[in-house]
Formats: sequence, C-alpha cells, structure tokens
Amino acid sequence: MKTPAGRYTGSTRYYLIGVLVALELLMSFSFLGYIHIEPISVTFAYIPVLLAALLGVPEAAALGFVFGVASMWKAGAHYVAPVDQLFSPFMSGAPVESILLSVGTRTLFGVIVGVLCLAIKRTRHPNIGIALISFFGAEIHSILVYGAMGLLFPETGYTAATAFRSFFTLQDIVSNLVTMGLVLLTVRVEQSRAWQQFRRRVEKVQSLHRGDHYHRRSLLIMILITVCFAAVVAIYFVNRMEFVLGQSGLILSDNVYSDLIHLQVQFLIGILSMMTLVIIFLIFNSKYTTYMHMEARQDVLTGVFTRRFFFRMCEQALKQHVFTSNAHGYGAVPIGGKKTVQEYYQSADQVLYQAKKQGRDQYIIRATTE
Repeated sequence: MKTPAGRYTGSTRYYLIGVLVALELLMSFSFLGYIHIEPISVTFAYIPVLLAALLGVPEAAALGFVFGVASMWKAGAHYVAPVDQLFSPFMSGAPVESILLSVGTRTLFGVIVGVLCLAIKRTRHPNIGIALISFFGAEIHSILVYGAMGLLFPETGYTAATAFRSFFTLQDIVSNLVTMGLVLLTVRVEQSRAWQQFRRRVEKVQSLHRGDHYHRRSLLIMILITVCFAAVVAIYFVNRMEFVLGQSGLILSDNVYSDLIHLQVQFLIGILSMMTLVIIFLIFNSKYTTYMHMEARQDVLTGVFTRRFFFRMCEQALKQHVFTSNAHGYGAVPIGGKKTVQEYYQSADQVLYQAKKQGRDQYIIRATTE
C-alpha cells in the first residue's frame, strides 16, 4: 500500500491546517463532536488531531492545543459538572493545574500520535499502522487525561488505570471503529489520483504567483474586526434575552447571565468556523479555476502560450505601451515550423496594415525563418 502523499508545503499546508482548526472548533462547540445515539455516546472531537498527525508532529501538536483550549472554554460555565470544571482555570481554583490538565494533555496527545504516525509512515504497510493509531486514539487520550487528573487533582480519585474501565465496551468499540473508518477514508481520498491532480494544479498556480493575492496585514485586520463584531453581537443578544425574560418577570442571576454569554460565544465560534471552511473552499476553487484558464492558453505538448493568446497579448501591450521615440518595432518569431511572418499574415503589407491600425508612426517588420 502506498504511503500518504509527501509533506505539504507553502500555502496549501496552511490552508489544510486552517480547515482542521475550523473542524476542531466546530466539532467541539456543536453536536458534531459528541453524538448521542441511545444507548451509546460517540465522541469525535479528537479526530482532527489524528488527521493533523498525518501532516506532521507540529501540526498535530497545534491541533491538540486548539482541542485543549476549546475544552477549557467549555468547562468555564456554571452548568457543567463539578469534575468538568477542573478543566477551567477560572472554576477549579487551581489555574496552573487546570491549564496543564486541559491544554497540556491534549497538546501532548497531539505530539504522541504525530510521532507515531511519523514512525509508521516509514514502514512497509503504513495504512495498517494508521488504522491502529486511529482505533486506539481515544484510549491514548483517556490515559493522558485521567493520568493527569490523578497527578494534579488526586482528590478526584482518578488515575491512569481509570481509562481502562471503558475498554472494549460497546460504546468504546463503536466509537473507535467509526473513528478508524473516517481517518482511513480521509487517507484514501488523500491518496486518490483526483486529489493529487487537484493538489498539483493548485500548487502550480501558487508557484507561479498567479491568481488572487492576499495582503496579510489587511487579512489580519479583517479577522480582528470580525472577532470584535462577533463579541459585540454576543453581548447584544444576551442583553436582549435578559430584557425579554425581564418583561415576563424572570430575573437572571449573574451566573446565569455569564453562562448565556458563554453559550452565545460558543455559537458564534461555530458560525465563524463554518465561514472559515467556506472561505478556504472558495480560495481553493479560485486557484483551481486560475489553473484551468492558464492551461487553456497553453500548448499541451510544449507548455508555451498558444499563438492566438500570444498575439492577443501583443495587441494589448501595444495599446497600453507609451512610445518615447518615432521608431519602434513589432516582431514575431515563429517556432516549430518553416513559415515566415509574411506567410502567417499572407503578406508583409498585411502586417503593416494591422500595425498601422494601432495608430503608430513607424514600424519595422522583420520576417525570419527557423
């Protein structure tokens, strides 16, 4: 079996990381990461970390960090269970320990699965190893989290051995099989001829610096403005909800008010994550369309511009160019044949006529053969 394709470079790598980060946030702050089907509950929130491990160790560590920050935010509400509040530095009373528990363990989880995938890619059958990592990924995550809870919060009574209690239960097996199937499906798509062709075309456009160009500073400013407006919208809607409930005689306590803001921010992060996925899709589509337009203007065998497109560009250049002297030239050098310029245009007089139509004062025509 083939290994996953080579390491992504340039903008493509950052776009894929952006997709995984958006998926992680969307899954952490919606039902997509935690699907409840009686009598089992299937967790998928750590799948983006496993997918990032296929890209490399730094990518997996970064996704693990995002996973940890998302879990830390979710734990910072009054309506969550007391044990879950240990993951929040604002609710546990031990901020350093909570950060290590929520963010540290998830980042370490990313590093571990990233290193394992890196080692497995060098084996003869890497996809088998990737399947095993995907199947036991939840167990690796649980051992890290419960082990950290035992070290940092021993009063809870949890230890690394606690993670083994759910091994081989119906819920655990179904969740692990679904996770393994999704990861292997992603690997299959990544290895497919269609994706590799799409990837080559997008990277070709990027290497030629064609298509849309994005000003990084302007993009950063727009992101900051969007985040600020999202925060304003969250506060506004909570104030409106408080007003409506107050009209009905229901007064919100400070804890309930903060929890509503907490939920509203999660909702907006989910919306922004979906917007990010759409934007990255549009960027990829724009680059692919740019390649197709560029390919349509090139000869299939030689890779150079077609004669029609070349002369159209020459006409545009003549219209836009400002000549500073009375003498200037319009040259054409045929390649791949024995025809002269006169044979292309029937006669040199026709060349002069076409050139004269451009409104120039004097033209020098040189007809050459190969």
